[in-house]
Amino acid sequence: MVRFDAKALYAALDAQRAARGLTWSQIANDTGVSATTIARTRDGGRMEVDGMLALVRWLGVPVETFTNEPLARAAHLTARPGHYLRVSDAARAIAFYVNAFGAREIVRLVEPGGRVAHAELRFGHDGAATIMLSDEYPEYGLRGPRAFGGSAVAMLMYVNDVDAACARAVDAGAQLVKPPEPDPFGDRTAKLLDPSGHEWILATRLETLTAGEMQARFAAMMNGAGDA
Repeated sequence: MVRFDAKALYAALDAQRAARGLTWSQIANDTGVSATTIARTRDGGRMEVDGMLALVRWLGVPVETFTNEPLARAAHLTARPGHYLRVSDAARAIAFYVNAFGAREIVRLVEPGGRVAHAELRFGHDGAATIMLSDEYPEYGLRGPRAFGGSAVAMLMYVNDVDAACARAVDAGAQLVKPPEPDPFGDRTAKLLDPSGHEWILATRLETLTAGEMQARFAAMMNGAGDA
């Protein structure tokens, strides 16, 4: 387990905060670590390693400053696959994700000609999920899903109210592929295509099932399909 010297880290954060005239809420917005989590950890609570790494990166110092673990090991222990989307109109895609899903734009790097080379958006109330994207670069073989007739990958996002979230996304420009309905695995789900052609599955958890219960429901569904 990677262990951070939280006391030293927060002392450095506090010094940087005071020097730049910032509030803890501003640091929370910059790092994507919720203000509640920061306050709890300052009072001796625990924080996930991802959060600690985000705070260290915000300071701009080597992670080894506050832990005896090398960065590569720290990163390995917290490795989480993410999405990097290629889109035909990055500015439009960013606007859609902000309006439809409540994403927060963190970074946008734009070429002189207007093409977005890189952008980062944070999703969720705590900003824990990050999606990166760029405009298409066909000269490097980087194309969006419409260039290939669709995408083999779907984004799955849990929301509090799938019906409301689905309606908001459609109003923002998404194409409804499958309206919200219960599935056999405890969720109510809907399927959308965003304006760039990427597939999204929105879901709200209705009940928590064991793996055995899900298998039984799946078997019943398959048996029913075979009898039809």
